[in-house]
Amino acid sequence: MLDDVAGQRRWRGNAHERGGAPWPPAPQEVARFLARSFYRKLTRAGFESTHIVGAASELIDQLNLHLHQSKSKSI
Repeated sequence: MLDDVAGQRRWRGNAHERGGAPWPPAPQEVARFLARSFYRKLTRAGFESTHIVGAASELIDQLNLHLHQSKSKSI
């Protein structure tokens, strides 16, 4: 979402809300922006809360899988 020009404009347009944060933004700010944007897009597309929770759960499952795989490789 931040790789497109519109996403960058929205990010820069909201700079006053973030205390004038510079570009590129910090990873935690990007994560927050992406989560909010993703939520808005899903709700506007008509997804219900249970579907959004399912998508969030899948994201967490993928993260856990990646962390588990990374930990297994380091052993």
